[in-house]
Amino acid sequence: MNWGLTDELKASFPDQLLTPTPRPLVINQSIKYPNWLAGFAAGEGSFLCTIFKSKTKLGEAVKLCFKLTQHSRDEQLMRSLVE
Repeated sequence: MNWGLTDELKASFPDQLLTPTPRPLVINQSIKYPNWLAGFAAGEGSFLCTIFKSKTKLGEAVKLCFKLTQHSRDEQLMRSLVE
């Protein structure tokens, strides 16, 4: 959808009024409530646990990873998560 609608899709729905809606610019992108972060992570994030061979005494190690994915326009929000 970010690239616009294809000609085929426009031809399939000629009677629809498709007007783009601009997204508002949110300046204060801080996290005010911890529960919001939990919901945000559930919708936009993932947890990953990997076990791999290593040179430790046990011969294995664990890597934990938490990922959140957002559009580049939400860079301030991602920075506020780190802070």
